[in-house]
Amino acid sequence: MAGSSEAESGAPESVGGDLRSFTALATSLVGLVGYVYLFGGLVTWVRLTTARLPGGTLTALAQPRTLLVVGVEALLFVVAAFAVVCVLCYLIGRIGWSEHRRDWYAVVVHRGVARATAAREEGLLHETPPDDVASHRHAPLGEGAVRTVAGFNVLVLAVLIGLAVARVVELIFPNWIAIVAFFAVAAFAVWRLATWGPLHWRSHIAAIVLALAVAFFAAAPIGVLVIASVAIALLGRRIARLERPRSAVAFLHSPLLWGLLAIYVLVGLAFSAQPPVSFTRAALETRAGRQLGGYLGRSSDGVYLATCTGLANATSRTERAVLVPAAEIERTTLGGQRYTFDSGERPSLATIALHALGIDAHPPTWFHADLQSQESTCDAELAPDQPGDALGNGALVGPAPPGGRASGGEAPIAETSPALAELARRYQPTLEVTVADRFWPVSVASVLQSRGSFVHGLRHDGHRTTCLVRGGSCVAAPPTLADLTPVGASEDDYLDYPASFGRGDPTSEFSAFLRGQGTPLRRTGDWLADPAAAIDPWRSAQLYVYDAGVGGYGRRYPGAPPGLRSLQYWFFYPYNYYPTVVARRLMATSPIAADLANADLHEGDWEHVSVLLDPRSREPRFLYMARHDLEGVTLPWDSKLLRFENGHPIVQAALGGHPTYPNGCEEHLREILKNLGSDWLVCGSGRFVFRAETTPLVDLARASWACWPGHFGEATAAQVRNAQRGEADPRRALAKYVVVAGPRSPLRQAENADVCRAR
Repeated sequence: MAGSSEAESGAPESVGGDLRSFTALATSLVGLVGYVYLFGGLVTWVRLTTARLPGGTLTALAQPRTLLVVGVEALLFVVAAFAVVCVLCYLIGRIGWSEHRRDWYAVVVHRGVARATAAREEGLLHETPPDDVASHRHAPLGEGAVRTVAGFNVLVLAVLIGLAVARVVELIFPNWIAIVAFFAVAAFAVWRLATWGPLHWRSHIAAIVLALAVAFFAAAPIGVLVIASVAIALLGRRIARLERPRSAVAFLHSPLLWGLLAIYVLVGLAFSAQPPVSFTRAALETRAGRQLGGYLGRSSDGVYLATCTGLANATSRTERAVLVPAAEIERTTLGGQRYTFDSGERPSLATIALHALGIDAHPPTWFHADLQSQESTCDAELAPDQPGDALGNGALVGPAPPGGRASGGEAPIAETSPALAELARRYQPTLEVTVADRFWPVSVASVLQSRGSFVHGLRHDGHRTTCLVRGGSCVAAPPTLADLTPVGASEDDYLDYPASFGRGDPTSEFSAFLRGQGTPLRRTGDWLADPAAAIDPWRSAQLYVYDAGVGGYGRRYPGAPPGLRSLQYWFFYPYNYYPTVVARRLMATSPIAADLANADLHEGDWEHVSVLLDPRSREPRFLYMARHDLEGVTLPWDSKLLRFENGHPIVQAALGGHPTYPNGCEEHLREILKNLGSDWLVCGSGRFVFRAETTPLVDLARASWACWPGHFGEATAAQVRNAQRGEADPRRALAKYVVVAGPRSPLRQAENADVCRAR
């Protein structure tokens, strides 16, 4: 009976214990589900805010199921990323582990490197003997956790060192060299720090200062990740001392789980706050037509869409959230290419902190990286050309310049050569150039007006100007057309534009040209959003013509019979850059973002087409389009590849290098490069149209500078000398294909090489 009584009295305690365990488990699970909901809500709010949409309002409209799904997806992603990092850190921790195992345990036991170093100096490291039993007592999570903590500390410090060095390299060399420098320095730092051991790291305060400097002057999400990584490295020593959970309830109650979940929130939000931000694409067929946008949600009132305007540099503007009434929707289609937002802004963490304090300051963003792949923004779809629309989609047409003269005031052909003017104007081509190029055919005089913003060199109105360089010295700044004459000139003379072009980014050359045209800086910043109004390219646009006479092209025009009369139409672009490494998926709609690396860099770029006429009837027979010196193509005037507007052939310059093609929107593989390179005709960002009827035409034969022997762009003695070296000399390759000397006058090159000599 006694035994029975004991059994009966023990039953309630057992039931009570099970009930408490169940209650604790249920409470923890409810807390975990609540965490996922909260995580989903925060991620949704951050993504909407990053897309410059009303985050608070739209998050409140989201359905609980949506927040749960977002939370689960974000949590799984962060957990997977964190697991990969932990594996990497575990492997890094194996470097030098046998020599420094005792030191790393000391760091864990004594709660930091500084205290562990002090303990070693006092001879107290015997508290952390290397045997497994003692190790387990001091680090219950096991040796794997300690090794991972060691690897995390090494990795974080190595990455900080790599970022600092890469930033310095980036100021001197192109971006890809900075990326190589980062990985090389970081890898070396990992090896050196791991083999050095933690107790030999002397300047721990300096490491923290470096981390804060990188964090505050990094793009905000990167800065948060840096701070989170440092926190993980420091807290990892505490985590390694936690007791290993022995049950599901203990695990759910363990500070280990909730500490990791807090870290996941921080990392997940930092990642979500990094543009670009994408939503599921929705296509709504309504009574008013088709409407595209990012799908935000649905209610009884209708469908909520996020919309924006995409630009050529893969950024977005005019972000909006719109409600499409349910009564207007006939069909809804979800899926396909994601609908993407990207403000293009990467403010530093210091900038955000100062703005939060009410201080309108903008510290620089020294460290930034796109954690998510760049995408074309907003609609990212090209409308097909309408049948019969010769100019094609995205055509921006402007007026003739004031007085019929381009910037610089060169006299048009009607004034200088009236006998030739009617014929030359009759077949003058209409030229299209993608807005994203940043360069169009201009007058030579307008380029002489360019102004830079450098603080060194000759200055004019507070800016350095274009210089005429003779004998290695600047003899005129800015020069005029009257300075560009054969008298007293030599083949070593050149024009030095007020911008640095050796890094391959055309922005500085573009800005210098616009400054010379008096374009306000505030308008320059809007050129992609409203290019026609912001930069007015038609004011400086101009073409040149040269009547080469009968048979003046020799064998230069493949497929053209001899004995035709050649009218050459020349285009002068301020800068040449050939897109060498591109993101192909972005080129059609976001060419600026897609252009990753350029070659064939040179100031000044002469291109041309030639209309070949019957010498008696003066009727057109062929159109020759120059491309990359030896890749020109001759098309019959009635070719189906050509389009015309009022009898004028419509041609288009390819992005960057400006070879001439029939107008269109496509990639052209270059056979001479074994199809490893391409010319890109881009339409998605819009195209400037320089109509034959409104674009000034100047007779080259009457231009005072036509036989000037110098270069229409930088051509230093070293560049010219290197270009003449042997084929095996790497300096020749650099001078011929990377940073190239500026071109000579149209009457001193191509089929006209002997014209000035004869004159």
